[in-house]
Amino acid sequence: MSKLLKAFAWILAALALLAGGLFLYLKNADLGAYEEEIEAYLSRAIGHDVEVGGELELRFGRLTRLTAEQVTLSNADWQPESRLLSADHLSVTVRLWSLINSPVVIEEFELSGLDVIVAKNSAGQSNWDADLTKQSTPQQEGFDPNLIAFRNAHLTDVHFLVADPARTRPLNVSLKRLDIAPDENDILSLELAGVINEFPLVAQGHVGPWQNLLDGKDLAMDLDVTLGRVHLTVDGSVADLTTLEGVSTALEAEGPAIERVTDVFGMPRFAEGAFKLGGKIRKVDNDHQFNIAGNLGAITIDSNGHVDRIIKPQRAELHFDYAGPDTKHVAAMFGIDGVTALPFQVSGDATLDGSRFGFADTRARIGDNEIVMNGWIDATAGVPDVDLTIAASGPNLSVIGPFTKISGVPAEAFRIDGRVRKSGSSVRFDGAEIEVGENRITAEGALEGRGSEQTKITFEASGPDISILEAMTGLRGIPQKPYTISAEVRPNPAGIALRGAVGVFGDNRFEADGVVGLNNSGLTGTDLRLKVSGSDLDNVALLAGAPYLPPGPFKGAGRIRIEKAGRLTLTEATADTAGFSATAAGSIGTAANSGQFDLDISATGPDLAGFLQFEFLDRLAGEDFQAEGGISYQAGVIGLDQVRASIGNMKADVDGTVAKDASTTDLALKVSAPDARVLSEISGYDDLPDGAVSIDGRLRKTPGHYDLDEMTIRIGDNQLTANGKLSQEPLKNDSDLRFSVAGPSLAKLVLPFGIKTLPAKPVSVSGEVNGIPTGFAIEKLDAKLGDSTLTGQFTADLRDKPSISGALSSTLIDARKPEQDPQQEQASATSETKVPPADQTGEFVFSRKPFEVDWLQSIDLDIDISIDRLLYSGLDFQEIETSVDLDGGALDVKHLSGHEGGGRISADFHFGPLDDAYELDGTLSLENVRASLADFAVEDWSSLPPINGQMKIRGTGNSPHEIAASSTGVVDFTQGAGRTKDLAFLRRLRGLLAQIAKPDDPLLAKRPYVPLECAFYHASIADGTATIDKLALQSDRVTVVALGTVNLDNEKLDLSLRLKQRKGIGINLMGVANSFMKLGGTLRAPKMRLDPTGSAATTGAAFATGGLSILAKGLWDRASAGSGICDTEGGQ
Repeated sequence: MSKLLKAFAWILAALALLAGGLFLYLKNADLGAYEEEIEAYLSRAIGHDVEVGGELELRFGRLTRLTAEQVTLSNADWQPESRLLSADHLSVTVRLWSLINSPVVIEEFELSGLDVIVAKNSAGQSNWDADLTKQSTPQQEGFDPNLIAFRNAHLTDVHFLVADPARTRPLNVSLKRLDIAPDENDILSLELAGVINEFPLVAQGHVGPWQNLLDGKDLAMDLDVTLGRVHLTVDGSVADLTTLEGVSTALEAEGPAIERVTDVFGMPRFAEGAFKLGGKIRKVDNDHQFNIAGNLGAITIDSNGHVDRIIKPQRAELHFDYAGPDTKHVAAMFGIDGVTALPFQVSGDATLDGSRFGFADTRARIGDNEIVMNGWIDATAGVPDVDLTIAASGPNLSVIGPFTKISGVPAEAFRIDGRVRKSGSSVRFDGAEIEVGENRITAEGALEGRGSEQTKITFEASGPDISILEAMTGLRGIPQKPYTISAEVRPNPAGIALRGAVGVFGDNRFEADGVVGLNNSGLTGTDLRLKVSGSDLDNVALLAGAPYLPPGPFKGAGRIRIEKAGRLTLTEATADTAGFSATAAGSIGTAANSGQFDLDISATGPDLAGFLQFEFLDRLAGEDFQAEGGISYQAGVIGLDQVRASIGNMKADVDGTVAKDASTTDLALKVSAPDARVLSEISGYDDLPDGAVSIDGRLRKTPGHYDLDEMTIRIGDNQLTANGKLSQEPLKNDSDLRFSVAGPSLAKLVLPFGIKTLPAKPVSVSGEVNGIPTGFAIEKLDAKLGDSTLTGQFTADLRDKPSISGALSSTLIDARKPEQDPQQEQASATSETKVPPADQTGEFVFSRKPFEVDWLQSIDLDIDISIDRLLYSGLDFQEIETSVDLDGGALDVKHLSGHEGGGRISADFHFGPLDDAYELDGTLSLENVRASLADFAVEDWSSLPPINGQMKIRGTGNSPHEIAASSTGVVDFTQGAGRTKDLAFLRRLRGLLAQIAKPDDPLLAKRPYVPLECAFYHASIADGTATIDKLALQSDRVTVVALGTVNLDNEKLDLSLRLKQRKGIGINLMGVANSFMKLGGTLRAPKMRLDPTGSAATTGAAFATGGLSILAKGLWDRASAGSGICDTEGGQ
């Protein structure tokens, strides 16, 4: 509130001074013309932007009047409200000459429509603090009556909002009116009416006389305030307002509930119930005597004494006695949390004599815990001189923790006794003894001066469990073991000297001799020789903040010096533990559990993972090692400085840094090994290729980035090179990476990644990865796999749903299966005569398993593809062009075109969402395509029978079965004369005939080549049923005609076949030729049987009910009559 008044004072004083200095000019000038300059001046003066949005008028005279409308002050940037202060109307009438002869007299002050926000943020910054600290204001002792004096004031509709994180609620003050005016005796009277957080506020009072207020002498005042049901009265006088000499005042406050008062003002509750508090201060001779007594709920207050002067006292005496039922709530008033809710009492006598504070029988009691103190403290020096006798005891030492800001104080019974005296550099302990539970500490002796060798302090400590210190010190891993500590402490110019210091923790032993520096912070000046030994390094490693050291018996020695705060220098250090040995020299951080070090080391051992237990070394368990060089650790980062190491059979030169959690890395590497065994353990990848290993280059990893500097990795004949930056941030991509990969076998190269289906062909891939604002681009892509090639570029847009667009081209894609050897070919020929049972292959050809379509919705594609030549199975395609488009879950292969065997192929394919299912819609057209229907190479493509025709099919569903069951379309292909190595149809037919024919039937014999004269394939598909009305094939030996239906829902077959031996062949086809056959079963498990009567295929009712076409009937008749089916075009 004082800063608020100060801001008003600056505004008023600045405006008044400006008026006085420019009186003659401004008397006849238009003040509004200077509004911007006035606002700028006031803004600089008070540290906030000032704006006058309405009228600004100045009338000069003996009483000069300033009027301003719509005045605002800007708020701090971090406040949600833009205005710190706003006022509808401000009017000030000032005695002009008082601007020169202080105090400044405000004859009349009017203010209305005022809104003020006073706020603090969580950092303790006030919105009124802005730039006011730049003002240099001398500190005033007492009150300064010469600043400003109000004779008449009238305030209406005034609102203050005070928000502070320390308050339990904001303080909202609304003043309906505030009037100040002199009465007939020239005494200023005050009347106020308003509300504080819904509680009505009324105040009346007097101060004066007016002239005495101007002089600052012999003032009398009275004040009567009512806030809700709380009543406050003040009545008194002061002889000198500047020095507060001669104060004589009585104060009384009472109310029915102290908790209502704390709630109103947003303070923590410290007591509940009715309260009454009274106090007096009066001048007696040369002192001011005072007393305060009463109660705040259940808290009683009683204090009295005297002080020589109110401001900067030099002599004082105080007797006090405060008591209450709950320490917790009282401590919360002072921002102390975690206090136990116990009764308390604080009493005693205190004195002030210059700079010395004295205490006599001063007691503080919390529950059954008590401390008694007698003596004095002199705060003149930087480190106070003291002479204190302390006696404390109780059942629970932890109650003092919150008051001392020491966490983890044990909840043990305690006793503290002794006397401590300090004068200058002399310190003496007389019978100092501390007991906490079964733990005991004693100190006896004196240090009379740093140069004296005649004095010493003997220190001893012991207890059953040293881990009692873990919670108090913050050190982790203190062992739960009995301990004894003893030392002789002597003075030393640098601090204190330790002689024969010994600490025993269970079976761990620590010895120290030397100097502990105390003259400066951080124990600088310390110089100690140490020896340590024990049965388990694990506990000591945790205590030292080095949890990565191994467990087991240990011993060590060395010299430590602290020449700089927070840094320990280690020399002549040796250590042995569990088969490991090491030497070290360097520096170690001394902060609790920091684990920081910077050392030159040499180390050997049988197990690197056992020696340094970092997570990323776990995979190297059992590998022996040797290492020398510089190693450091700070803030979770391991530094390696010219480290030369061997791990198993791998040798490495390493320089750089790596985070303990491997999140960041900057390493220059040179690695070699005769094989990849150790590299596999480090990387976690099994099945690395065979051969010698070499790694050379620099790797930098930061959050979101990998930087590779001429990185080359060789394993046998496989090589990876990379140079540049690779970003992991999709939309902040600044990648600029060139890469290449090559190896003799793609299968072996990808096997470590769990991929087992790629061919064992030589492979090479190179290209560039470049970042773009929306993602990344792959450019200059050049890949080879065997004789196959692929080049191109594409971009990935990673905003929202990923989208990939680009163009890929190839001179050759060889997707054929590897050539079969003769034994494999014979096995294939044998297997074709067997139809696998349904239980080995699944019941249906068209799977019932729902499509996995999530990936279709996860990405968009727009890829143009160009392939000069594509070899697949028995097909040889040339000049393939197409575009693949995936948008909104719909996949389209558009305008696929190419050449094959001298003919032409074209196709379109669509697979996309339709209502709650997926739609398949495709077309395929063939024109003189000479395709091998066998999975073998073709010596003479021109000898293959040409294929012509087209296929159209459409279906909907959520699985292959549902699409097949709903499909409609047509299949219509013809095949001309030619020679092919084998026909898939005939191979399948031989397998079915084996169910009914004799094994030595010539029809089952496999020939190197099959002369084909013609073939016709025609089926119409409607509602999932394929009606085959023209399926015929004629070779040099046999004519085959089939008619019937295939139900694509249940996959049942209902086909009639006729095999007719060609005349003049000279081969007896024995039992099956010239026979009618019935093909039933299912697509997965077809079944063939003879139909000797041909009843299933007569020209009567079967054709009428089967819906077979007249064309098919003609083919059937010609086959039955022995005529050739190729006699007329289209088999008609």
